[in-house]
This record gives sequence, structure tokens and C-alpha cells, in this order.
Amino acid sequence: MGGNGGGKSGSAWLVEGIRNGTVVAVADGSYDRKTAPDVSGAGLVLCCTNAEKMLRVRFFERSRSASSYRGELLGLVALRLLLLAMCQSYEISLSSKLATVVVVSRLEHLRLTFSGSFGLSLLTMPT
Repeated sequence: MGGNGGGKSGSAWLVEGIRNGTVVAVADGSYDRKTAPDVSGAGLVLCCTNAEKMLRVRFFERSRSASSYRGELLGLVALRLLLLAMCQSYEISLSSKLATVVVVSRLEHLRLTFSGSFGLSLLTMPT
């Protein structure tokens, strides 16, 4: 991870944000059947409200099963893996004030919460 902020590869602001519960994470998927029927895309943004910095990630995969739903899931899985890797690499206690990183997705209007054990709990968002 690039950027400013010291620490390993300039990610100190993100590590502290995860520890303090000031990170908001968003994932979104993309699919265009006419232009690229075999491509599902995904993007992630992690923003620390305290440090006022953000990390943006985008990627795609080619598959005969490409769809917008698949793109959404790719983004959410990538986000979960990134957060898990950060916690393991920087020894962030899962019982500390990491408490909750909220992930907002348009997928079925769900709100996914990564908490203590990093289990997913799905809560229906009011419409």
C-alpha cells in the first residue's frame, strides 16, 4: 500500500483507523454485458474519517460466469480479505476497539459488519 503516513509502506493511517474504528469501507461491482460480457469488475474504497485519507483499489476478472452480482461479491470478498490481512500483519487485536468496520453495498441493500471474530453478520438496511 502506497501513500503517506509512515509505518509499513505508508499504511499507518489505515492501521490506526482500523484499531480506532474510524475506517469506513465501501465495495461496488461492475458489469457491462455489451462491452465485455466475460468481465466482472470491482472497486473498494477504505476511508479513515480521522486521518482524512483513503485507499482505492480496483480490479477485474474474466469468467464465463461474469455478472454484476459476481462483481459485487468479488468486491466484498476482497474487502474482507484485505481487512483480515491487515489485522494479522499489524497484530490488531480482534477484541480491541477494532470493534466495527461498516461495509456499505448496494447488493440487496445489505449492511455487512465485520466485528470481533471477523464473522459476517448480515443486517437488512431499511429502505
